[in-house]
Amino acid sequence: MTQSGSAKKGQSGNTTTVSDLVGKVSTLGGWSIGVDLGGHSMRGAWVSPKGQLFDPIKWETRVGDGKEKVLARMVQLVEELLKNPPPNCDPAKDLLGVGFGIPGILHLKKGLVIQSPQFPDWKRFAIHEKLRKKIKFPVFIDNDANAAALGEKVFGVCKPYDHFVYVTLGTGIGGALFLNGDIYHG
Repeated sequence: MTQSGSAKKGQSGNTTTVSDLVGKVSTLGGWSIGVDLGGHSMRGAWVSPKGQLFDPIKWETRVGDGKEKVLARMVQLVEELLKNPPPNCDPAKDLLGVGFGIPGILHLKKGLVIQSPQFPDWKRFAIHEKLRKKIKFPVFIDNDANAAALGEKVFGVCKPYDHFVYVTLGTGIGGALFLNGDIYHG
């Protein structure tokens, strides 16, 4: 997952993986916002330090509207969540970042969607940079299956395992490998 933020490491163009955001949420006790982008719908929610979802919402993706409009809807979904933070959560102090799970092949160091079967016009699409410019909190991206696998490792049924395969079934089929205690980016 690629990360950036105003006072964070990503401002200079450096990147980190989704493991960093998940690790921050689970160890620092802060909140995050997670967005799962799919071919038919996008889902977003506040994620507690224990991995519990707060205020989940689901919107149509509207792939046919084109990448810039889908990107705008992704940002609007985050803005909608920011209007209703969890009790005792001050986003300015407690929000560690916004993570996006995106289907397809991503070049994480460059923050690009190389290609995505669900989004045919997203070829070498600089999604991280575009999201970073529109969202005032640190932004993380990764393949959607990788993000889901990390969630299961930190908060779910895969906690005790250092090696596992995670398969997603949705508009398409995806998968992730967790090897030696970390997500494998091929």
